[in-house]
Parts: sequence; structure tokens; C-alpha cells
Amino acid sequence: MQTTTTSSDSLSSSKSNSVVDSDTFLTLLVAEMQNQDPLEPTSNTEWVSQYATFTQVQQISEMADSMDLVRANNLIGKEVVMKVTSTSTGETSYKRGVVDYVVVEEGKPLLVIDEAKYSLSDLDTVASEEYFNAYDKYTEFSSKVAALPSLKVIDKSYQNAVQDIMDLYNSMSDYEKNYLKTYAAGDIASYEAYVAQLKKL
Repeated sequence: MQTTTTSSDSLSSSKSNSVVDSDTFLTLLVAEMQNQDPLEPTSNTEWVSQYATFTQVQQISEMADSMDLVRANNLIGKEVVMKVTSTSTGETSYKRGVVDYVVVEEGKPLLVIDEAKYSLSDLDTVASEEYFNAYDKYTEFSSKVAALPSLKVIDKSYQNAVQDIMDLYNSMSDYEKNYLKTYAAGDIASYEAYVAQLKKL
């Protein structure tokens, strides 16, 4: 899991286009009424219908913004993974961390992680602390197994390295061991083969 991101890319992608508010809509509506064809005037019912439709859309938008804020606030204190695609390079990067707090800019909630701001749309993963701990143990276990030499050349000089892996495995909770069995079954098999080989020496 990568841990680099460009917060400016995240923020630039979160900026929305200008939104037409009620005053602007009414100004446009009045202008349309003043410039309509006098021979084929639009009925009052149609004007009212247009405004009612606009009001309904505006209310739905405001409700969505409010729900986004509630959702963002519920993430405070939780560990998350943010997925950000750079607008300049197109490259995707990931930032993992705890949401410290939420700020609202231009009507949109932004998650603040290590003083960097991220759009809610960048949210990739939300998981429990137990899950992330298991992921960290899995990463450490797999890297230690990968660092061992070929099984054909293993000797007692690597006993401490193998013991280190054994200690790591034995320190895992049942949840972490099950996670390892799911995502690193091959590494477990390799580790067990090294243990068996050292016992023969």
C-alpha cells in the first residue's frame, strides 16, 4: 500500500463548477419573460413549473451536501485509505491515515489527514483498526519470508531470521493468522518449508 499523495490534486479535483443559485435563476427567468415572443407568450403555469422544478433540484442538492457532511463527520477518528488521481500526470496514489477533522470549503466537506485535505470522493477504503493491524502484520511477514535465500542454500546461519518470522507469526491474533492464511498462504507454506529444512540440519 503506497503512502504518498498530492493533496493539491485531490482538492483541485473536488472543486465543482459554479452553481446557479435562486437569485441568478430568478434574474434569468425575468429576462426570459421580458424577451419572450409577445405573439406566443409563455403561460404563468409554465413559469411557476420552471421555478418549482429548480427549487426541487436545489433542495435535493442541499440535502446531498448535508448528507456528505454527516458522512464525513462520522469518519473522524477512523483509519481510511484515500485514492487520489493526479490531474496533471494521471497517476494514482494512496494515502493511509486517521481522519483528524473535517473542514468545509466551498460548501464541500474535506477530510483532513496529517494536515492534508482530501475530497470525500477520494475515499477508497474504511476499515477497522483490527483489519489494518492484520494488513501490517501480513506485509511484514511476507517481506521477511521474501528476504530469505533459496531453500536449497539455507543453512544454520539463517536460523535467527527464521526464528524472527516464527516469533512474528506466534504473536499474531487468530484474526491476523486467518488474514494471513487468506492472503499469504504461499508465504506460510514457504516459511514452514524453511522451518522443516532447518530442523534437518
